[in-house]
Amino acid sequence: LPRQQFWVLATALMGLWLLYRWFPLVPTLDVQNIKNGLKPLLQWRDTSPVDVLRNLAGWLVFLRLSRYSLLQRWGSWPLAALCVVVVAAEPLFMGNAISAANLAGLALALALWPWLRSGPRTLRVIAVVLAVSIAVAALRPFAFSWVGGWLWIPFPLIEKLYLYGSLVFFVRYLGASHWLSVLTLGAFFLALELAQLALPGRTPEVTDPLLALGMVWLVRPLFERVRVSTPSERMPLI
Repeated sequence: LPRQQFWVLATALMGLWLLYRWFPLVPTLDVQNIKNGLKPLLQWRDTSPVDVLRNLAGWLVFLRLSRYSLLQRWGSWPLAALCVVVVAAEPLFMGNAISAANLAGLALALALWPWLRSGPRTLRVIAVVLAVSIAVAALRPFAFSWVGGWLWIPFPLIEKLYLYGSLVFFVRYLGASHWLSVLTLGAFFLALELAQLALPGRTPEVTDPLLALGMVWLVRPLFERVRVSTPSERMPLI
């Protein structure tokens, strides 16, 4: 698929990840705030593998999206430096902190990146890692006991827009049609919400499936324009 067709979408998704990492985007040089932002690193013994997996997926997706974004000409080292700067700057924002899980996830992503930076199979691997991380985060702590109930409640919009939007982009980019994406992703997120009915302490939401399907419909015009482009305009890229 032509690289230049997707730079706006890929760059916007990367921007959502930065917004999520630096939220609420209120910079500060307060020494106490910086100290508080570094304290979670001392609690590395309490780091959850689920949180590490989620951060690993988030950073792998960020690195992969760079290939289709405004940063597509950047090499591996500048991208790695950018990721490190993003994490290092987190304590410089009010109420923000560097978690051990985020640091471990980034380290793993940078270690795996040389083997996952290109190729159709590696894109499938990243998409699967992303889907698994979403499923694991939705089903933790895996202690099933039917509790019932279904609500419409607010959700952490920024992170989910990034994760779900990136999954939709990867699925469509790998060749899935619009309606196949609607069926598979809709079923995937609906199954996760149904499973949460049996998880004590979890509240199933219809917002997640609706958000994912909304992203599928949102990117549809972009991929339809690619389909009708002439062969001479196509620049294969995986």
